[in-house]
Order: sequence, then structure tokens, then C-alpha cells
Amino acid sequence: MDSLPVDPLEKLIGLFDSARDQARAVGDMLESGRPAETLTERLREQADTMVRFQALLAEFRPEQSRKARSEIKRRVEDMRTQFEDLVKVTEANHRLASKKGVRLSGLGGKPHTSPAPPIRRAPEDG
Repeated sequence: MDSLPVDPLEKLIGLFDSARDQARAVGDMLESGRPAETLTERLREQADTMVRFQALLAEFRPEQSRKARSEIKRRVEDMRTQFEDLVKVTEANHRLASKKGVRLSGLGGKPHTSPAPPIRRAPEDG
């Protein structure tokens, strides 16, 4: 029996959920006091997931989905509201990882610069 290909919206939501779960796991690891070197692989996995999510999001077209337009709109709106939380968790993780000495901006020399516009950062507490 042939299975239908995964709906593009479901793939997008699956990657988003993975990124969110990975961000929470990294945050838990950072807060538990784990040594910085134990975080590197997890951070790479999270970064890879986000790159795949961004690529799929850039290619996503609602007409490719088998879902009803109203469901697509609702689910994309759900992701949009949850995305703000994902960004906040990821930024907090970045700050904590940097404090632990995990270098997140390249292998040396100048930090990596993204062609994307800078992300507006939430004010730091304290």
C-alpha cells in the first residue's frame, strides 16, 4: 500500500515543534549546570533544525497543502504566536551559553554575519 507524501504544512509544523523541543532541552541543560562542551552537539542540532525550518518556510505555498484554507491559516497563526516564544527561549539560551564559554559565532576571527536583518532582542532582566 502506497502512503501519501507528508503534507508540506505538516512537515513545517513538525520542524517547528522539533526546534521548540530542542530549544527547551538546551535551556534545561544550560540551567542544570552542564559543562559547556556537552552542549555543542545539541546546539548544532538545533541550528540545523532551524536552517531546515527556514528553508521549508521560504518554499511553503498554501496551495501545496491538502488542508483546507481555514485550517492552514489557523495553524500558521498558531506557529506565528509560538515563534515569539521560541525566539525568546533561543536568545536566553544564547546568553547562557555565551556566559558558559560556548562560542556560537564561528571558528575564530570575525563573528559570522547573517545576510538576514538583525533580530530585535528582548531587554535583558537585571
